[in-house]
Amino acid sequence: SHEMRQVKTDDPVDCSPPSERCIDDEVPACRPDVCDSSTISPTVLVKDNSLEITVTGTPPESTINYFQLSFYNTDNLYPPPPDDNPKPIWFTAGTHYERMCYADGSSSGCSINGNSATFTISYDELNHPDLNWGGGYPVNIRVNGYFGLADGGFSRFDANCVESFNMCAPTSPSVPILTSPANGTETGLTVTLDWNGVGSWGEDCGAGVRNYLVYANQFIEATTRRTTTTATSFLFAPTDVGMWYWRVRAYNGAEYGNYSPSRSFCVEGGPYVVWGGWGACSALTHKQSKTGVCSEDCGTDDCVGVPIYEERDCVGTIMGYLFDASTYSTCPPSFSGVPMIENQSFAISGTWPLINLPVGTNASGYYTESVYSPGSYSFDFSALAGAGYVAIPRLSCQGSTADFVTNAETIGRDFGFWRDYGGWWQIIGGDVYGGGGIESIVPVSMPAGERYLIEEDANGNGGLAQYASGGIELGGGAGVYVSDKEWQAESGYGGQDINYEYYMAKMGIFDKTEWDGSSKPDYNPIDGDEIYTHTGDVTIDFSVDSGEKRVFMIDGNVLVDSNVTVALGSHLAVISSGIITFADNVGEVHGWWVGDRIVIESTGDEATDLQFRGEGSFVGWDAVEFNRDRGLTNNTAPAEEFIYRPDLMVNAPDSLKFSRYIWREMVP
Repeated sequence: SHEMRQVKTDDPVDCSPPSERCIDDEVPACRPDVCDSSTISPTVLVKDNSLEITVTGTPPESTINYFQLSFYNTDNLYPPPPDDNPKPIWFTAGTHYERMCYADGSSSGCSINGNSATFTISYDELNHPDLNWGGGYPVNIRVNGYFGLADGGFSRFDANCVESFNMCAPTSPSVPILTSPANGTETGLTVTLDWNGVGSWGEDCGAGVRNYLVYANQFIEATTRRTTTTATSFLFAPTDVGMWYWRVRAYNGAEYGNYSPSRSFCVEGGPYVVWGGWGACSALTHKQSKTGVCSEDCGTDDCVGVPIYEERDCVGTIMGYLFDASTYSTCPPSFSGVPMIENQSFAISGTWPLINLPVGTNASGYYTESVYSPGSYSFDFSALAGAGYVAIPRLSCQGSTADFVTNAETIGRDFGFWRDYGGWWQIIGGDVYGGGGIESIVPVSMPAGERYLIEEDANGNGGLAQYASGGIELGGGAGVYVSDKEWQAESGYGGQDINYEYYMAKMGIFDKTEWDGSSKPDYNPIDGDEIYTHTGDVTIDFSVDSGEKRVFMIDGNVLVDSNVTVALGSHLAVISSGIITFADNVGEVHGWWVGDRIVIESTGDEATDLQFRGEGSFVGWDAVEFNRDRGLTNNTAPAEEFIYRPDLMVNAPDSLKFSRYIWREMVP
């Protein structure tokens, strides 16, 4: 043994490395004390693994030439005395198993760092029959560390360089038994996997691990580990639908147990319905339908009761803009800057009732309406008539109807409308006076050169707009002016009213013919003209022929119920103490007409109102009433038009001509 008792030095002793059993008190005193320490890691040498032993020494005088490990079987003891002395391990008969590590680096399986050497000991290195133990495999092993010196010395035994370890051959745990789900079970998108714990964990060589490894794949021999757990249950969320296979095995830290028999489960993500396309929209029901085919991942039970027929309404959308087209002859390419018809209701009707009511534009003039398809829909804009527009579109940009065939169609329909300016009047080549102001809303839809209150005649003659108070109101439209020359004056007339009383007073010296007021009187001129008088209301329904100059002084009201013309070279003057009324059927009247009030009547129907054309002079000392309203036609022509006739002034009889001045010769 390398453990020897020290002996007396009186007799010669052998100081060479021992090779037989010795007792501690026989250790020769000449063997030097070299060992400082030793370490081992780990203390269990497990199959397929290795451990490391490091010995460190300090030689007293010489240097270390080699390091030595000697192996002993602590289960194979010498008989006492002394007790517990292990026998050396023999892998070869009669040869003590030892490991050497030379300082010159010629040894394998070890490394040297100064006065330390680290040996790597593998399980396979020591897992052989111990021939000194009847061929049994060593399990518990002690290792003594020694140092060979350069001067030939060999270190004595030192407990500080003794390490012990045991060999361990691990065994596998037993096989887990799967319990749930049953084989082939259909599951949802998560499934709890259960199994029974193992009956034996086997030999773990001190590892102390008690784990279950769960494997799951979509093929029978699952190899993808899904979890490592100490529990006997695992909540698994498969990554795909369909058939899955799973199994479990145990691990004790040293050995893996066998896999359990595989089980399967089927993950059902369905049922699934693959739909065909939508059919045509029915003209009888405004609906369309589609059918589908049901499938599932596991079995056929989940498709029971799953609907495979759907039906829906076919719905389309009509959308667009309503805009003021008074100044547009074609639809604009965009509506930026275009005056829109805002917050205006209107109607759409057609094959089916509308889905959303009421229909109308928003603050941007935009509208949208959902309708059933197939169907044809038309528009009713009569509501615009009360909102300042002509109810019939001037421009139907994409068409006047919307015709739908299938579902989800969107049809754009933009409409432009004339602004309903109402009746307005215009002067051609003459003057106009309004004591309380002048008003005629001139539409911007008129051509640019005709947007005037007073338009020049063919000879370029214009006129003056004069008022005492109240100003001139023309509507403020773009390009609308009093006249081309903008002649206007705030200048009132302060003289005497040139009315019926005035003329009767001035005509006292002239002969007059009393008229019964029933029909056109005979013409018997005196000094080139004839003055007719009548007391009471009369109707004038006749014209003045060429060469005639007639003056009617009527102490009453006058009704004109037919056109009245005055031939060139002739003259007509009607002076009334009351109201002169032009009936709604009168379209053209010539002459001088003077009354307390002049009224131009209307039919009350835009479709039948005539344009009133007055040629001459028309004076209402209290008021002049314009009532004609021709609807859409107002946008292109005035409802009342007055044309100055200078020939009537030239041909006026002397009875109508008075000088306010008396001319007489004065001596200078």
